Amino acid sequence: MDSTQHQTSSEAVVADVSVKRPPEDDEPFHINRATKQQQAMEDRDYIHRQTPSSRAPSEATVQGLKDKTAGELVSTILQMQSSHEQQVADLQRQLAVVSRQMEQLTSILNTHFTSQIAAIRSVQQDIVSISPQQQASRPSRLTTGINGAHALPHPYVSASSQPPASVPLLLPGLVATPKPRGGVATPTPSQDRFETPFNPSQTPTSPDNSFSKTELDITFSSDPNQPPTVKPSRLDTVAEVWEEYRYGRNGNLSVESLEARWGPRWRRDYEVLKWFRRMKIITDKIKQYIADGIDEQTAVNELQAMRQNRSLKWLSRELEDDRRLTKKQWKAARVAAIANKQAMLSSGTVPADRA
Repeated sequence: MDSTQHQTSSEAVVADVSVKRPPEDDEPFHINRATKQQQAMEDRDYIHRQTPSSRAPSEATVQGLKDKTAGELVSTILQMQSSHEQQVADLQRQLAVVSRQMEQLTSILNTHFTSQIAAIRSVQQDIVSISPQQQASRPSRLTTGINGAHALPHPYVSASSQPPASVPLLLPGLVATPKPRGGVATPTPSQDRFETPFNPSQTPTSPDNSFSKTELDITFSSDPNQPPTVKPSRLDTVAEVWEEYRYGRNGNLSVESLEARWGPRWRRDYEVLKWFRRMKIITDKIKQYIADGIDEQTAVNELQAMRQNRSLKWLSRELEDDRRLTKKQWKAARVAAIANKQAMLSSGTVPADRA
């Protein structure tokens, strides 16, 4: 009886198990069919992952939230809100940095292109103001200064865009030349912009070419908030120093633009600082001449004549000594004036309204 029942139950279990092979096993294996089946399974899995039910929180998470008190839920929500606000603040801070960098870059580019446009317009105006008679009568005044010294090029204008050498630039009116050492400054009649009276003893000699000339090297940082790295130049003439400072050479920004944009931050290196101070002494003297009513080229030629065949370092030291002597004289004159005023006050000879 027991064996009969055991046999019957075993037969029932066996009858419930399906042993039929899948239909696809009846067909021979083919690589394309296997690939299609695998792709279909992956598609079903992807659709299942994208359904809302699969993204629903787990039962453990839901139960954990149900077990929390109202205060704990409020604390969780506040933490999520604080995290979200922190992320938004970080994004806003990054956006502000990028916007500030764009403004700085735009300002630099605007300054650069404004200088280019102004230089081109200046050249065009000079060319238009030249009459054919003047062009024929003065064939080569543009490219030479006093006794063959090189004239200043216009800022950011290449050799191909400069006016031809046969076109002169005239400066109408009287030109007061600076007083050379050992000579007397005299006003001269209307003459070419780059022509200055001179004596043979005051003629500037050619600069010393014993060293190799090096142009200014400016390497900008990948961070717009950091100043560029600068390698100092080694130039031959006062005209080249002035061009580099005021207009820039070989496509570089001018030193004046670097100073206006970055202040002293770009010249903290000791070698760069020494080079900048020497340049600044020379360019400040040229600015002083221009402020006194002397044209730019004449001022440059005067310093070149003062330098003669000596180095630019010598010229900067000489100008610095002159500046120090002038300051001492000013201070002495001021002290003398104050002492004179005090003496007059004590003697009662100064009017009350000027005391």
